[in-house]
Amino acid sequence: MNTYSPVWFTLFMRSIDPARTEHECAWLVRHLPLPDCRRVLDLPCGEGRHAHALAQRGYDVLGIDRDPQAVARAEDGAPAGCRFRIDDMQRAAAWDETHDAVICLWQSFGHYDDRTNRDVLAGMVSRLRPGGRFILDVYHRGYFETEREPRRWERDEIAIVESAALHESRLTVRLDYSTGGHDEFSWHLYSVEELNRLGEEVGLARVTACRNFDRDQLPSNEEARVQLVFEKK
Repeated sequence: MNTYSPVWFTLFMRSIDPARTEHECAWLVRHLPLPDCRRVLDLPCGEGRHAHALAQRGYDVLGIDRDPQAVARAEDGAPAGCRFRIDDMQRAAAWDETHDAVICLWQSFGHYDDRTNRDVLAGMVSRLRPGGRFILDVYHRGYFETEREPRRWERDEIAIVESAALHESRLTVRLDYSTGGHDEFSWHLYSVEELNRLGEEVGLARVTACRNFDRDQLPSNEEARVQLVFEKK
């Protein structure tokens, strides 16, 4: 499973514009109507950005992540309605709580080979009540099928070079930092149609799909990410 360094958390998680979180949570709330979807499992939750925002809107959120430091930061200043736990998403099938909704955001699905990914998805779905909602936010494979030059930018006075390469359906992304060191991540990417079929296999029916957390924008090969809403049969 991909491991995210302290540098990554500092540069990419703690500098997110609150307006972006507001936009993403407004979309989530639209597809997770209260009171039917009050009990939400945020998996993995990272430092609790979405969990905090949803709890402030009246949801009861359980955030789970395998990174102890991320969970500690999520617990720090968490609003009422939030609780957090250290665990691995691969163990989801063994947990005993059932939820009205499960959210898996920020390309947190697809770390493993195709068969293991299916098992992980099935485990997450097992934590969902019948009729509950499952929301997935992932990279769109079509976007990465076009070869792309390394991307360079600066954040907090640190220069970053991002190199991405897709081999068959496996995407590898490397981030090199001017301060020294790097992060490297790998995911199995899917098309929207493949995700629909994968969802069907584990008992989900797709409700909708979009990009940019905007229901009026359909998935596109010109955008790196896609959001899908499913319902458990």
